[in-house]
Amino acid sequence: MTTAGIQTGVIASQSPPAAPSFKSGGISNDDTIARVNRREMLLNTDQQTNLFDALSGVGNRGRQDIYLQVDGRVLQHWIIDNQYREALEV
Repeated sequence: MTTAGIQTGVIASQSPPAAPSFKSGGISNDDTIARVNRREMLLNTDQQTNLFDALSGVGNRGRQDIYLQVDGRVLQHWIIDNQYREALEV
């Protein structure tokens, strides 16, 4: 058997690497294929920044209403009072 044949056999016998798990959260620093379950949210960097800024009151000292809406249906509604730093689930 040639060296190329042996290398091909070794590569073919190896299992593919396991997909990363984000069950408890996490950040990917690479282009990653991820399995996503129903009702899980994926946010790009700009969306994450906007969300974190809104929740921490950056640029806004008043009340904010945040809606999680899918297909026109409100799934969750929060009221954020940045002056008193509290979140009320409605």
